[in-house]
Amino acid sequence: MKKGIAIIFILLFAYSCEYQTEDTHFVEKEKPIPDKEIDINLYGVRDNDIIYIYDKTWLSYSIDEEIDRILKTEITLDGIPLENSHNGILINPDAYDNSIHKLKLYVESTSGTHSLAEKLGLERYIGEKEYTLKYIHVDRGLQITDGLSESDYLKIQWKKPNIEGLEVDRYEITYDKDWSWDSEITITISDPNQTYIIDENYVHGYKDYQIRTFFKDNKIEPWYDRYTMSYSSLAGEKIQIKTNDLENGFVSWNKNKYRCKYIFAYGVDEEGFTKTETLEYTSTSKNISLPPFPEDIYGSIYVLPENYEGNNYWTWGENFFYYYYPTFLPRDYYNRYFVTDTGNKLLYAFRGYSIAQYDVTTKEQLKTLSISYIDYHENDKLSCSSQTGKVAVLQSLTRQIHIFDKDMNQLNKFEIDENTIYTNLDDVFAITDNDMIIISGMSYSRKCMIYNIKGELLYNITAPTSPYKTKITVSDDGKYMCIYNTFDNIKIYQIKEGGAILYKNMDISNVSGCYFDPITDNELIVQESKSFYKLNLETLSKTEVIEGTYISTDPYTGYILYYDLDFKTNKKGHIRKSITDIKTYNIKLSTYYSKDLVGNTYIFNNTLVTNNPYWDISKYLK
Repeated sequence: MKKGIAIIFILLFAYSCEYQTEDTHFVEKEKPIPDKEIDINLYGVRDNDIIYIYDKTWLSYSIDEEIDRILKTEITLDGIPLENSHNGILINPDAYDNSIHKLKLYVESTSGTHSLAEKLGLERYIGEKEYTLKYIHVDRGLQITDGLSESDYLKIQWKKPNIEGLEVDRYEITYDKDWSWDSEITITISDPNQTYIIDENYVHGYKDYQIRTFFKDNKIEPWYDRYTMSYSSLAGEKIQIKTNDLENGFVSWNKNKYRCKYIFAYGVDEEGFTKTETLEYTSTSKNISLPPFPEDIYGSIYVLPENYEGNNYWTWGENFFYYYYPTFLPRDYYNRYFVTDTGNKLLYAFRGYSIAQYDVTTKEQLKTLSISYIDYHENDKLSCSSQTGKVAVLQSLTRQIHIFDKDMNQLNKFEIDENTIYTNLDDVFAITDNDMIIISGMSYSRKCMIYNIKGELLYNITAPTSPYKTKITVSDDGKYMCIYNTFDNIKIYQIKEGGAILYKNMDISNVSGCYFDPITDNELIVQESKSFYKLNLETLSKTEVIEGTYISTDPYTGYILYYDLDFKTNKKGHIRKSITDIKTYNIKLSTYYSKDLVGNTYIFNNTLVTNNPYWDISKYLK
């Protein structure tokens, strides 16, 4: 109720007469107006109107009479006198409880006739008016909620105020159109019955909506309400990443609650920029190509208004997704130099100046063993026998060999000749199934020493003199040794306790690597410059030639892992059940874990293994 100040004016037009006995002194006076009442009015209030009081209120009134004629003014509320100040009345209820009250205004004034009756106070005019007041209880503020429109846009809605005596004039809503600093807009709703707005730009996050409610005739001050939207995009749930096979994956998410479009950012193009693709609101998944194993799988989904056409999509907030392959150790740690005991299904590796033992199936770390100065040098090596379960450790810095059982109990320790070990990564170190230690050193003579586990040197083998680098490799069980050069010759020895027997001497050119099959030890995998094949040592028969570079053979299942011929460009690797099996599984492998660098990728029990991450691919090898 707009407060005003009422001024009462009383108009009295009456004529009275005074009479003297002499006609010459006759003066005619105004006479009083019969049945005259002084008119009293409250500003803005009609007769018989109920006056609604919503708050502390100042009522102004007017009296239709000259001020100097007014003799008396009385104002009462429910019979209790009220203070009259400047022709106004202050109504300040103790409670707003919808109760009814009576306001009475009473006025007396002179008649203005100057007659004797007036002077004796017997001639006067009276004005009296009574009004009904109602103290209205008001729950101020809109009841605002949020919901969805039929098209899944955000709908901010409220209840129309229903207050006795009040009518809504309009609503004004102010909010940011988008997240830019100058995007604030204000819209006006002139229809009081429209109690909602639809924001097609809201998709997630925090956003304020300021709503001002104006009432007709300004009977009360406008209401000011603020409503804050808060919603985590994609329902706040973690984005799911799964692998479909060895090359492809699947990213899925919960559909955003509010209509939008998605920018799916994943991978890089040839120029190193992030690849992006726009997806529709109904999309909840996307197929992806997997990065080279064991690189992390990661990307982002940006949620934008459906009508957004700018290029700064990242300003709308990022939903980052990632997948880390499982690891043997916390991500900041690593293993090195894996060997496996297939009989007991155990893996051994150097792990930060100690030796770790893992379960092949569960990848659980079973034991660790610390040895002074172990794993200080890249030439430190491990070997184990799948038949006896014994483990041998070469500590190159101290020239010591340690022998342990599968429970990591030390069985023996001995030193070897200082001229035996040279800093060469492809030196041989192996413990055989019949408890012999084979170790090679790098010199012009390229010798290989055979010890028993007591530390006694049994004999040595000297590789033939060659202008080309001579290499030595040993079968997993220690029965065979291969000495070859990259030019024209491969020699196979049978290792026995009494000495080495030359088993095969073959003139084969263009050899860059020889590896014994870990399951069938009388088969040798021969690597040429761009291809490899398997050679049966008894029959000297060869399998088909496979293009690529051999990596390893799974000693549990026989699957063969090898690099594509163009691996450095396409990062492709391949897996076969056997060399003779034509079915090939493709997989991308990180160049960091290649043979040319410090790492390597192994396959144990259908699980790809690197220095820490691993990936069980059993379900994809069908």
